[in-house]
Amino acid sequence: MTGQRLTRKEAAEHFGVSATRVGELIRDGRLAEAGATVDLEEAEALWASMDPDYRSRMVSQKAAKVVSDKINETFNRAKTAKMVAQAQEADLELKIKQGLFVPKQMVTQQAYTAAKQFHTRLTMLPRQLAPQLAIESSPAEIEQMLTSAIDVIVAEIRNALAELGTPAG
Repeated sequence: MTGQRLTRKEAAEHFGVSATRVGELIRDGRLAEAGATVDLEEAEALWASMDPDYRSRMVSQKAAKVVSDKINETFNRAKTAKMVAQAQEADLELKIKQGLFVPKQMVTQQAYTAAKQFHTRLTMLPRQLAPQLAIESSPAEIEQMLTSAIDVIVAEIRNALAELGTPAG
């Protein structure tokens, strides 16, 4: 027979079986191979001569292998993604232990506390300075007193903000 010729892979795809199964048929002498190809008509005649149940099993096995390979591929991707996530989590935990990252809740609480202290100190300023300012008549002296008091408060707040993210204690 001389007609269209197919490689093992093409024959396997044509009949819905594996290339391994085509190789077995060649090795068993049931299908002739010449120049790494098989004759399509000969292969179709062999296929037609096979028991329909056998053909069905061959196609089903191929389909099952395709599905199995897809499941394995999906599983391996999921496993890799899980391993990447675990590595990222371990890296984050290490950075937290090294003090490179701190919990957001801790920083938020410390920032709130610093802002509250700043507010409290500023609102107390008039009560603290009012008696001294009432007896002072020099604008330069009043300005100097206010500036000094504000500088003290700003320094306290600057120190509190510098400590954001460090554990209390």
